[in-house]
Amino acid sequence: MNLHRSLIATSAVARKSSPFVISAGVRIFLFMTPILICAALATSCGKRAVADSGNGAQPAAAASAANDGSPEAALAAKAREAREKASRLATEAAEAEAEALRLEAALAALAGTGPASPKAAPVATAPNRAVAETAARPSPAAAAPSGGPAAIGSKPSLQLLDEGRESPGKAALDAVSARPRKKAQPISRNPYRGAIAVDAATGKVLFSEGADVPSLPASMVKMMDLLLVQEAIERGEHSESEMVGVSTRAFKTGGSQVYLDPNESFSLEDMLYALIIQSANDAAVAIAEHMAGSCEEMVRRMNERAAQLGMRDTCFRSVHGLPAGEGQLNDVSTPRDMAILACELCRHPGIFKYTGADFRVFRPAPRLFEMRTHNPLLQQGTKMPGADGLKTGYTSHAGYSIAGSAVRDGRRVVVVLMGVGGPGVDSNSAKKSRNNSLRSIFERAFSQQ
Repeated sequence: MNLHRSLIATSAVARKSSPFVISAGVRIFLFMTPILICAALATSCGKRAVADSGNGAQPAAAASAANDGSPEAALAAKAREAREKASRLATEAAEAEAEALRLEAALAALAGTGPASPKAAPVATAPNRAVAETAARPSPAAAAPSGGPAAIGSKPSLQLLDEGRESPGKAALDAVSARPRKKAQPISRNPYRGAIAVDAATGKVLFSEGADVPSLPASMVKMMDLLLVQEAIERGEHSESEMVGVSTRAFKTGGSQVYLDPNESFSLEDMLYALIIQSANDAAVAIAEHMAGSCEEMVRRMNERAAQLGMRDTCFRSVHGLPAGEGQLNDVSTPRDMAILACELCRHPGIFKYTGADFRVFRPAPRLFEMRTHNPLLQQGTKMPGADGLKTGYTSHAGYSIAGSAVRDGRRVVVVLMGVGGPGVDSNSAKKSRNNSLRSIFERAFSQQ
């Protein structure tokens, strides 16, 4: 605890002395110390209680002993407490670092110096909900660096899109991302929590209502998966034809899926079609492990890229957008930030073959699996001329969300709706409301010069 307090004091002094630039030495100290603290605590716990299996679940013997007052039970309980404390410290340190980066970027913007360099410091992120399952895995030390193009914060399009931002603040973001209690009312609203329409070429905001209201993006987080993969392909680091294996973790991932099996492998191209058309969560895990070595490293890269893009009110905690597990937080974002991500995606024409597809066979007979899009802009009967993407999202708590893209007379417009629904609104009514609002906002946006 004394070391932790020293860390906080050192951080405060460093930040007071220079609000815009922190020395590399202090940065390294600030970033590494929480990690070393957590490593020491975890090592200590391992020595004190072999009953801890390393994957978050007690062995049957330890679980049985937990209620008999034996020395083994006491040690096991203390080990669990120490591990929980280490996890809390790591999360607090990560969130504090991320908040410091956001504040420094805001200060730099106010001073007219532009956004901080994306390499000024690593973006620390809280562990995602699947960290317990992979705690025993070795860290992917050999994983490729995240790389990626330079930050686009100085580009006129991002500056235009960012005008009028009213950041909700960390407390509001955390409140929305908290795992809901049982029987909690959904956070969705009628007609929506927030919406924005943007000229994809100029970044001009054509419509905005609740654009900075924090919401749960659900499967829209997969747009960041697609962006990272597409950028890696364009850099020549990966190929669409390379084969992607299936881990047990991917196999066990629930929700929307293509029912991957550990005995199978598919091309990266096929996995990307599954990711976008079917919104397959198992494909998202397989892609993350293939690209980054683990879901945790992929999440880190997702947040790093989000910071580079200026998505200041976004925190990714998963690669797929599934609801958070016990003790975890959900992914959180805003319509404005999702529009920033969507506009960046649209700068990579190679993605439209995925986002614009409405049907594809993923697996041939005898285990035939046909994929059909969830995007109403592409579906038969509701298809909108010129539409070519991008991604939908839905959970019962978050409601329906969508990032849509369409071209008319050579002009591309991106529309983002988040949190469509509301207490007492049934699924069919919510989807109908989403579709009507989406078309109405597109028409309004295209009518503007």
